[in-house]
Amino acid sequence: LMENLVGGDIFYKEQIEKYIAYSREKPEDIFAPNIDSSAKGGVGRDTVFRLLEIIFTEECCGEAKKETVQGTHNGELWGKVWVKISESNNRVMDINELKNLTGGHNFRLRRMGENATQAPRTFRFFMMSNNYEGTARLTGGGSTAEDRRWEPIFSNTSLLDRIMKLKDLPVKEASELLNEWQQNVYQNETEIAIWLGNIIEK
Repeated sequence: LMENLVGGDIFYKEQIEKYIAYSREKPEDIFAPNIDSSAKGGVGRDTVFRLLEIIFTEECCGEAKKETVQGTHNGELWGKVWVKISESNNRVMDINELKNLTGGHNFRLRRMGENATQAPRTFRFFMMSNNYEGTARLTGGGSTAEDRRWEPIFSNTSLLDRIMKLKDLPVKEASELLNEWQQNVYQNETEIAIWLGNIIEK
């Protein structure tokens, strides 16, 4: 799953695993970059985010609403560690609002029907787009230094196709293997704890 998330790049896979372990051990480091994932459908990004929900709890993970990405209201960001920005909301993303939300220790909390207040930022984003340009522009310089805020990852292979390739299986057997894994492993808290313990130890 993690290998497929990064397009088969083993070095990058280890970097993303270290990043997950780091955010588990050092959640207070809010300046760790946001993940900006560009991929075709079926890569497994929602599955990865489900793993994050199990590790960090559903209370500390959530999804940004359209109002948040457009800068209207953002109450669901309060107290979160990971926030998903899905493909549908990605299309209406105000990039300047994204920069405002990720620029400092505090953010402007705007709940519906309440006055805006300064609040401590605890979250980082997991952005998902189905194009290969990503969500954020990587300028590579300038006073705003946008590129330090994003960790871009790319993949153009579905999880099923990767299993077929890695295991040298026809599509039917690979599909059965994937279904078995989905039923028995990927939401199994013991299996996830073992995996998390291994990457923390590494």
